[in-house]
Amino acid sequence: MDRKPTMRPPRAALHFAAALLASTAFFSATAHASSLQISPVSLEIHPGQSAVAVMLRNTGDTPLYAQVRIFGWTQVAADDRLEPTTELVASPPIAEIAPHGTQMVRLVRVGHERVESERCFRLLIDELPEDAAPGAAAPAVNIRIRYSVPVFVQATTGAQTPDLEWSVRSSIAGTVLRAANRGDAHVRLSAVRVTMADGTDLTVASGLLGYALGHSAREWPLSHDLHLGAGTSVSVTATENNTLVTAPARDDSTFLDARVGAAPAPAH
Repeated sequence: MDRKPTMRPPRAALHFAAALLASTAFFSATAHASSLQISPVSLEIHPGQSAVAVMLRNTGDTPLYAQVRIFGWTQVAADDRLEPTTELVASPPIAEIAPHGTQMVRLVRVGHERVESERCFRLLIDELPEDAAPGAAAPAVNIRIRYSVPVFVQATTGAQTPDLEWSVRSSIAGTVLRAANRGDAHVRLSAVRVTMADGTDLTVASGLLGYALGHSAREWPLSHDLHLGAGTSVSVTATENNTLVTAPARDDSTFLDARVGAAPAPAH
């Protein structure tokens, strides 16, 4: 789940703000001081279910107000993208939570059509200041904290699996780690490290790195240039959906430049 302070109202640039939010690191609901706590931090809607619930808890001594919205979540050009959706509805969209009280928010599926492949969404929960509560006179809404909770609607046909392939690429801009998921279901990636042939390790993330959605790819810039060359052997160790896996990583010499339209570096 994402959690991030925000100072500007989201209405004028909702798509941009949402996409930027989804690309940030993920944090626990209690990682920073705040009166709002959320549980669970990830949601799944299984075949036959029409709704799931998330609980909002106010640990403070004053009333708390929260705005709740749901977006479709895809990965395009190896980055996260959020778009408005009508497939799920959040109720209530605005919640007032009493001091030391709780509020249940339901996510309801609209329609009963078959889900052929896993559908992915993000539930955005904005903690609002008291003067932005319904009925309060305020020229703009300044959001205190924004949470982003992943929501997955499982395929009607039953359990589907990810199929992950790692690759790395060094360029003049640095080194990029790419996770390409050829499977039908998402994979949650945490405790990720890259190991060179000489045994050198680079920790990419000690906690949650992010997700690679089904039939999609996600990229992360590395903090150190690995100076890859012809025949370089690299492996990636990661916890994939709670299973520790070590796999080879392909030295991909074309994907980054082709995606951004950059010309190859001149030969020396």
